[in-house]
Amino acid sequence: MSQKIKILFTVLMAVAFLTSASPMFAASSTKTDDSKKTTTSKSKKSTKKSSKAPFTGKININKASKEDLMKLPGIGEVKATEILKARKKFGKFKNADDLMKVSGVGEKTAKGLAKHLTF
Repeated sequence: MSQKIKILFTVLMAVAFLTSASPMFAASSTKTDDSKKTTTSKSKKSTKKSSKAPFTGKININKASKEDLMKLPGIGEVKATEILKARKKFGKFKNADDLMKVSGVGEKTAKGLAKHLTF
C-alpha cells in the first residue's frame, strides 16, 4: 500500500509542477490572466467616458470654431477639421442632412447631431 501512495504522490507533484511552471500546461491560468487584463482596460475606458458630461447646448455649425465643434458628441479633432473643410468647400450648411457631405459623417451621426445644431 505504501508503494501506491508514493506513486500517487509523485504523479500529483509532477502535475502540480508542470501546471505552475509552464504556461503550455496551465492554459486555464493564462486565460484568467488575459481576462483580468481585458477587464482592467475596459474599466479604464468606461471611467474616461463617464467623466465627460454630455453636451446639452446648441452650436451654430456655420460659425463654430474647431474647438466648439469638438464639444459635440462623437466629434473629435479629425471630424471637426473635416466639417470646417466641407463648410469651406460647399458653403453654409442648411440642415443636418448637409452634414453627410462631410467625410466620416453618415446618416446616423448627422441625425444624432441635429438636436445640437443651429444653421
